Amino acid sequence: MLTSPSFGAPARTRRLGVALSVSVVVATVVAMIGTVAVVAASPASAAPEIQSFTIGDTPVALTQPTDPGMGALAPSADAAENGMFGPQADWPLIPLHAALSRDGRIVSYGTPTGGTTQNGFNFDDWNPADGLGAASHVTTESMDHYDSFCSALVTLPDGRMLMASGNSYRTTMVYNPSTRTQTMGSELNYYRWYTTALRLTDDRILLLGGANPGDVGRNATPDQPSGISITPEIGDGTGAWTQLLGATSENLFGNTDGHWWYPRAFVGPNGGVVGLSGDRIWSLDPTGAGSVQETGSLPFNPRTSGSQVMYAPGKVLVAGGGSAGPADKIMGNADAAVVDFNGAKPTVTSIAPMGSARTWLNLTVLPNGEVLANGGTRYGTAAGDDNSVKQAEIWNPTTGQWRTAATAQRTRTYHSTSLVLPSGAVFTGGGGAGEYTGSGGVYGPENNLNAELYYPSYLFAKNGDGTVQWASRPAITSISGSATYGGAVNLGIGDGRAIASASLISTASVTHSQNTDQRRIPLAISQNGGTVTASLPASVNAMPPGDYELTVVDGKGVPSAAQMISIRLNAAGLVTLAAAATPAATGAGTDPVPAPVAGTGAGTGPGTGAGTGTGTSTGTGASSAPGAPTAVTLKKGSSIGLQSVARSGYRVAHVKAKVSVKKAGAKSSKAVRRSTSWIVKPGLGSTKGYSFESLDKPGYYLAAPKKGGGALTLVKKSKSAAFGKRTTFSSIKGVTGHDVSFRLTAAPTLYLRIDGTRLLVKTLSETGSSLKASTFTVKKGLASKK
Repeated sequence: MLTSPSFGAPARTRRLGVALSVSVVVATVVAMIGTVAVVAASPASAAPEIQSFTIGDTPVALTQPTDPGMGALAPSADAAENGMFGPQADWPLIPLHAALSRDGRIVSYGTPTGGTTQNGFNFDDWNPADGLGAASHVTTESMDHYDSFCSALVTLPDGRMLMASGNSYRTTMVYNPSTRTQTMGSELNYYRWYTTALRLTDDRILLLGGANPGDVGRNATPDQPSGISITPEIGDGTGAWTQLLGATSENLFGNTDGHWWYPRAFVGPNGGVVGLSGDRIWSLDPTGAGSVQETGSLPFNPRTSGSQVMYAPGKVLVAGGGSAGPADKIMGNADAAVVDFNGAKPTVTSIAPMGSARTWLNLTVLPNGEVLANGGTRYGTAAGDDNSVKQAEIWNPTTGQWRTAATAQRTRTYHSTSLVLPSGAVFTGGGGAGEYTGSGGVYGPENNLNAELYYPSYLFAKNGDGTVQWASRPAITSISGSATYGGAVNLGIGDGRAIASASLISTASVTHSQNTDQRRIPLAISQNGGTVTASLPASVNAMPPGDYELTVVDGKGVPSAAQMISIRLNAAGLVTLAAAATPAATGAGTDPVPAPVAGTGAGTGPGTGAGTGTGTSTGTGASSAPGAPTAVTLKKGSSIGLQSVARSGYRVAHVKAKVSVKKAGAKSSKAVRRSTSWIVKPGLGSTKGYSFESLDKPGYYLAAPKKGGGALTLVKKSKSAAFGKRTTFSSIKGVTGHDVSFRLTAAPTLYLRIDGTRLLVKTLSETGSSLKASTFTVKKGLASKK
């Protein structure tokens, strides 16, 4: 039996300053969280729900990622040999940073919406299923004045994206692509403008290089400016950061040739970190206080403008570059080399040069194992459009040779990005926003508020008469098995065709010619009819935890669209369905209901019409009147816990009459488990709400102040009307777009909200932190009435 979710999403506000909307969708979804029934629909401005399923014995039915041009565009006459670029598409900002979310959307940022200045106060969310028009984009403004320009981005284990430093100096921010909301993170120990962020084998985040933007004028001098960060630091991405003083290196992360500028880093075959700073090769041990050593050198110097990719386990292709900064008037390199990190010491092999010299190029590994090189300039960035390289080329790791590919319309050099999409096409975008006003104009050398999709030759087939058509492709239609280290997954192949290979490609986070830890992992396969079994590496060093694009390739070299899987430490892997197209706000539709993962509460999805659910969630059709917040139904008589979204693991609790939030779990003391459990009662002041009776103090209820906002207390039940008003709360869809929010039924502008560890009723503020503090996950109580 296949687990098969339904789909749908409402029309969305095109520009989201906050993640709050009181717009209502007509449908209502019922999800079971433990023994607590929750009924909700998403607000119309909510992001598409990310639907992740645990991979196990029961096959999960998969949808196929869609692409704006695939099958719709007429193939060019040479597409079967060179591939082709689709038409130029407008982009709301210059995508000088681009990252792939685990459901296949692109999050990009770096300039204002429609602007070409150096600030990253806007984040764009593009869903390929919605095409390339303006309606396919949703831009969100920074909620906490975080400026992401020239920052680093890495995906955390829960799918959120950590952004570090940039124009915001020592600041970090966590962006949630599921809700398009942001949370400010912990302050760094050092300024890290142009830093590298790498997720390690133990899920910790390592930060390398970077500098103080205020010292940028001194960074061109040979000596070491005090603002350059030569000491790495490490943390879990949300808590405090620890300096790795033993890995301090002026040689590798200092000012020479811009070594501080986005050091290229990968998880190495031994589980440590390997990398390149200019022409210097190094290895870093992140354990303890850390240590680092130089282990070799390249036969040419890519400086900061070359590009690298781990195209095979432990093997890194390095190509192009030469400039150490966008204003450098330096001839670009056509040189290329392979660095093999699999031995005790790395070995370096020079390979055939590219057909064109390219500085500020991008290398992108493809599902068939080849590598695309696109963009770049032959000389500096200020010599104009004629100096730019628009024709792409492709490297074949088997032959070691480059071949020419299709030619783009636009210049893609400094501040351009490139990444492979789940469809198998390659997104290329951006370039510019250097604000250079000297001879030759801006760095880039042009400001590109646009993107082009490249369709590699493997997507086309040439007929006997010489005409070209889109190729027939294999499709992964289901997945089951064990997506764990040393496990194997069973892939349903829609038409049962023979499959020649399978691989994983890490999801991209690309900026400034570097896609940190970009790697392709080939998988051993066997096939029995329409089922392909792919074996996963047993070592975390060979397959670091993270999100991957899983692809199969048939005997003709045609790849499937990728399915997105997440490899987790000490937990079963996940598969995440591709983001569905956004239907119109009116008309029939269905509601997606994500499957709960690892015992967490089920989310609820946007949509219209009657919803149906799957997995451990059940859907029922219902409706609510437009113009009112969407009601959430709780199961009366059940024991629940109200867990804060803002403070993970903290639940509403009481100590005598004082109410707060307290860290609580299954291993907490009996007293804590009982004090954090509440019995859902019909509203004492209104049938439209609920009251919450203390499990360990029967007859005592959560109560708001007698007048206005303020701290809640535990109060003995009274028959007075005033007491009923103080203790009755309406439950609605969470103001962040997920989970649940509670407001005082008698005073609906007052929301239940945490402030530190206190629990208050307070007027809602349209800030990210306020919205999160006013959102709760309804959990099964840690104690029962028995």
